[in-house]
Amino acid sequence: IKEKYGAEICGDTLKIERPPKNQPCHYGINAGFAAAKALKMNPFEIALVTAEALSKNPEVKEAVAVKPGYVNFSLKGDVYKRELQKLITDSAYFNSDYGAGKKINLEFVSANPVGPLNIVSGRAASYGSALTSLLKRAGYDVTSEFYVNDYGRQMDLFGISVKERYFELCEEGYKAQIPEGGYLGGYVTDLASKLREEKGDALYDEYRGKEFDLKKNFFRAWGLERMVEAQKKTLESFGVVFDRWFYESELHEAGEVKEALSIVEKNGHIREEDGARWFKTTKFGDDKDRVVIKQDGEYTYFASDIAYMRNKLEKRGAETIINIMGPDHHGYIKRLEAIIQALGRGLEGLEVLILQQVNLLEGGEKVKMSKRAGKIVTLDGLMEEVGKDAARFFFVMRNYNSHLDFDISLAKEQSDKNPVYYVQYAYARVCNIFGHASEKGAETGPEKNFAAADFSELNEEEAGLVTSVLDIGDVMTEAAVKRSPSLLVQALNGLVSSFHSFYNMHRVVGGGREAERLFILSALKVALEECFEILGITKRERM
Repeated sequence: IKEKYGAEICGDTLKIERPPKNQPCHYGINAGFAAAKALKMNPFEIALVTAEALSKNPEVKEAVAVKPGYVNFSLKGDVYKRELQKLITDSAYFNSDYGAGKKINLEFVSANPVGPLNIVSGRAASYGSALTSLLKRAGYDVTSEFYVNDYGRQMDLFGISVKERYFELCEEGYKAQIPEGGYLGGYVTDLASKLREEKGDALYDEYRGKEFDLKKNFFRAWGLERMVEAQKKTLESFGVVFDRWFYESELHEAGEVKEALSIVEKNGHIREEDGARWFKTTKFGDDKDRVVIKQDGEYTYFASDIAYMRNKLEKRGAETIINIMGPDHHGYIKRLEAIIQALGRGLEGLEVLILQQVNLLEGGEKVKMSKRAGKIVTLDGLMEEVGKDAARFFFVMRNYNSHLDFDISLAKEQSDKNPVYYVQYAYARVCNIFGHASEKGAETGPEKNFAAADFSELNEEEAGLVTSVLDIGDVMTEAAVKRSPSLLVQALNGLVSSFHSFYNMHRVVGGGREAERLFILSALKVALEECFEILGITKRERM
């Protein structure tokens, strides 16, 4: 284009895709459309010129113009072979430097420490964990973080609830006085039972009939510790480990809440009314101003949010803050935007991703969760019902901004209809092929020298599998940039589909192209392992 017309096609406008099955070659590019407007020419004429130029590239096997303005092309076999060899031998092959070390603080789950994690937290955990892995592979410096709301009224009520259930166990005939907004779940009684096993009636004697400090009491502190331990255990069973658990109380103990409010006030964003202090969030598009200090002098949760944002930005140097929130948090977006602007930062440093609702289905029918005695409302219950792998995989099959229907019956099915079974079975089948090859005396390890493999003439199924494998790295980067692990799931499904098409038509061991096909499957195995690691599912060598 430059030689013939004195113009260049901007790379950002080009899109490489797979051409339809009824068209030639392995890749297609929108070259004609990318330059048509600027050159005021017919897209197909530009495609013809581009195809001719591409044909001269020593790594291009074939390039053809396709109406109305696309260019399809295939690379030479040696190029594919070289890339597969890199993929097999270079552990960082799928990594990129796209993020250039930019510091991201990624907060997700952050459920209040007053109960077990539920399925909404499960979707956040699966999505956030996969996104963390993708961003790190794309070259970002990522800190994954769980924010523990351990300071406010909810923890006060939780402490009272534990105390009252404990008293109920210690004194015959005592009826627990659970306050309005307190916690009635059976897990609170279970906690109280464990506490009595540890302490006997000693705490009853210590606290009975005495003034109760809502912030500083044994029940609150002990209950917090146990609930955080339980949440960590659940998440670890789910394959999710955070870089940091950040406690709200840290901000208060270090005086950071007071400091942050002083900065916001200095910047002219605090007003006083009816004995309370208000953050003027309406200046930044919120529907109403928000209280930060109540009439009794207590800080609100929102005051802590200001300090927490400042801590991430100024104390720890985050360049971008990503908050993953549940479906009932749309109203928080404007508040967080108000905070970051009031602290003197631009909105480009904040991303709030709202996960949409999860609906549990069984046999295609919506489950009324309240009638299931809590068995699968909790994340632990769901894992018990369908397994960790199915839960992790199903939670990221849809993008975060789409509602998710989680079909329990499908997740438990041991067949290709189950999406996670479908991809795990492909991995097991590859392992089985290598086992069979070893029995026949073939070398199958990653260190094997595949110099004899001839890639000059790949058949359709071989080429489809090779290009699907090599696409995975680009998809990982795209999924990170678009904050969409579901893109990797789609690519993984496509990769597995290519493998099954190949497997159903061609023998690997003793099929006449053993070296070439074992080479391709070696690369496929690595690609599957990389995808499984990001998505948090198990590599099963047998199924």
